[in-house]
Amino acid sequence: MLDRRLGEVEHLAGEYSIADIATWPWVVIHGWCGVETDGLDNLQRWLGSVGERPAVQAGRKVPVDMSLNEDRAQETIRSARKMLA
Repeated sequence: MLDRRLGEVEHLAGEYSIADIATWPWVVIHGWCGVETDGLDNLQRWLGSVGERPAVQAGRKVPVDMSLNEDRAQETIRSARKMLA
């Protein structure tokens, strides 16, 4: 559904909006829940373009920059999975 919509417009509501801000964090973790995006070119374009925005990059560092410490990131992921299971 997202890929189809993003084939019609650049962002979910046409222009960058709260729809993208609210949806992107859930979609970007698609691999964590086992959802593949292979072949979803419009979705992959959108993930990349939203993820490149300076404010999004800054927001991903809150509360800590997980990209700097892979072990800590994996520990956080394991903890989150336990909470959801």
